[in-house]
Amino acid sequence: MPPLGYDVAPGGGRLVVNPAEADQVRAIFEIYLQERSLLRCVEVLNGRGWRTKSWTTQKGTLHEGGRFDKTGLRGLLRNAIYIGKVGLKGQLYDGEHPGIVDLDLFARVGEMLAGGQKDRSRAGNKHGFLLRGLVRCVTCGSAMTSATSSPRGKHYRYYSCTAVRRRGNAECPVRAVAAAELEAFIVERIRGIGRDPALLQETLRAAAEDRQREQGQLEQERRMLQAEHQRCQAEARRLPSAALDERAVQIETRLSEIQRALAAIEGTDIEPSEAAKALAQFDPVWDALVPREQASLLQLLIERVDYDPKEVAITFRPTGLASLAGEQRSAA
Repeated sequence: MPPLGYDVAPGGGRLVVNPAEADQVRAIFEIYLQERSLLRCVEVLNGRGWRTKSWTTQKGTLHEGGRFDKTGLRGLLRNAIYIGKVGLKGQLYDGEHPGIVDLDLFARVGEMLAGGQKDRSRAGNKHGFLLRGLVRCVTCGSAMTSATSSPRGKHYRYYSCTAVRRRGNAECPVRAVAAAELEAFIVERIRGIGRDPALLQETLRAAAEDRQREQGQLEQERRMLQAEHQRCQAEARRLPSAALDERAVQIETRLSEIQRALAAIEGTDIEPSEAAKALAQFDPVWDALVPREQASLLQLLIERVDYDPKEVAITFRPTGLASLAGEQRSAA
């Protein structure tokens, strides 16, 4: 059975990319990052009418895809096939097929999945990690996971390179960074953006580029759904079917959602003066929040933190600064 995003080559023996499904797989990874919950992601996918892999055996038997569930979705998000790897006896090897998911995206999802498992056993983010699931190691390209230790009874929090945690210290010279130090640096950087016009302008430029990227992904999905909708209508005219009618309605619903999302993106342009005003309010707002609320605020603003011992880069969410400004307007 081929995984979603691939088909078996006509002669068998290897996987070939299914372009339309590959776009869907990448979108699933992005949706999970946005929703930060397997259950909510499943609800979104099923709400859109997306289905698991449909495939036909060599004997011509059709296996229809079904609705997503948490177990299947977790398996999909952990499947190293999507980064061009195959597993054998607990080891990963380069496959003959191309990967269809970016390594960084795969690592970030893996970190979030691991964090979700820890949450269930530790009753939430009780250690107060503000950047959990956001930090990436520039040196080796892997995600950095939140971790704790208590040598001689003293408690330490840090973000640890997952490559080191999985394969040993030789994998990456970075190894780990103190959580309090990195979190304080990020908070101070956000405060500094509101005081430095040049830095604010650069941040807004990068946010605009991210909005364009997200807009492009939505428009690509819209084109894919419009083509599928046309196929559904053509098949329904040839052979009326309740299933086709239901699928057409699901597509129309999702197209409406995409239209609203595109309209929301177009409405997130923010003037430098408005962004500066919102960021100027960051200090008093930040100081009034408890750690859980501080973590939520950073998750609202930040899409990724690229950590290098010499330089730390923040990628803001396309709508992050606009959302902060909107909250300030509402509070006013």
